[in-house]
Amino acid sequence: MNTTTQIATTLNISSLQCVTTSLPGNTSDNMTLVDNTTTSCTDSGTRSTSSLEDFVEYRVALFINRYCLYLIVGLGIPGNFAALLTVSKMKPFTSSSLFMIALATADSINLIIKELYYQLTFFDIQLSDLGCQFFIFLGTFAMHYANWILVAMTIERFIAIKFPMKVQEICTQRKAVIVLLVLGIVLMSLNAHHFVTMHEGYSSLSKYSCEYQKKYSDFMRKVWYWIDGVVYAVVPFCALTILNFLIIVGIRSSVKKQRDLTNLQQKQTKQQMQITVMLVTVSVVFTVLTMPNCIFFIYEGYWNYKKSNYQTALYYLIYQVVFLLSDLNHAINFYFYFLSGKKFRKHFIRLICCCLPKAQRPTATTITRASRYRMSVTSTPSNHTLVDHDSACTRSINNINTS
Repeated sequence: MNTTTQIATTLNISSLQCVTTSLPGNTSDNMTLVDNTTTSCTDSGTRSTSSLEDFVEYRVALFINRYCLYLIVGLGIPGNFAALLTVSKMKPFTSSSLFMIALATADSINLIIKELYYQLTFFDIQLSDLGCQFFIFLGTFAMHYANWILVAMTIERFIAIKFPMKVQEICTQRKAVIVLLVLGIVLMSLNAHHFVTMHEGYSSLSKYSCEYQKKYSDFMRKVWYWIDGVVYAVVPFCALTILNFLIIVGIRSSVKKQRDLTNLQQKQTKQQMQITVMLVTVSVVFTVLTMPNCIFFIYEGYWNYKKSNYQTALYYLIYQVVFLLSDLNHAINFYFYFLSGKKFRKHFIRLICCCLPKAQRPTATTITRASRYRMSVTSTPSNHTLVDHDSACTRSINNINTS
């Protein structure tokens, strides 16, 4: 499925008449739908009296297109911002932290660009050729970049499971920065053609919209369509599926080996395991949500959905559901960090605690319990780090309580 198309059209389901796409063989890219129409096109070009509005599939697709992006953005932007703040405060700051911050940033850019483009086109605001080129380039790059950051994170987790005692030497912050820069340069170069191939078009049906220039239609239809789909969905999906399988197998074997490790080695392995479980959870969710996109991407070219109005309505419903699931990938990572990552959840709660007014902070009972716990753990020298790394929020609450 063409991710550039997803940005460029956001599937403006507002009308359907006998409109021929400018990209033969990729008709979903430029066909729009018209409300309350009583005519439609068949393969032979004849008119039929039925309307797409007669099919519940079309009405559901219309609802998803009009409203679900608001829900995704409403979940994603606050969640990604919370992930950025939480990870930046977590100690120690590792290569995994860099990847998580980069992923949250790329996801946020993707959602902001989509929502901004949707609003501009909804109100028929002229963007100019350069504006269209910028929106399509940045939006498509952000989608590609986010998925490949997740691949890089999963590779790092595989290394952590395979070589737990050497992970701090192999996976450094410097190497993570290099990986992020290389991925960014490669994917920017891959998407740079949008500054040449895209422009702002105008029609009586869709008004102003970003579209491919006709002279580049062969390249966009026969070359970029496949490159885009493979880079965005197919390769990341295959890579993450294989890596997650290897990681799960590695986790099972590492549990058996832990009994032969020293206390310090067990602690380091346990910390890496917690991070691995959190990031693998996000990775598995990505593969589940991306799989429909991969299937649809391959099958779309063989589906002659224009042969009937029902097939057309069904096509647009599946189109919307597939990209709804793909967009969710850019909005829900924080929530899975919170559910599956004990350390992340702990730091996020402390961050929220510090931001609350004094009257809304934990009660004395909670503080007393926490104090007792700290007193018990300080009785053994091996746990002094728990006191040293106590949060500023907890210390400030204790001061309030004692005063």
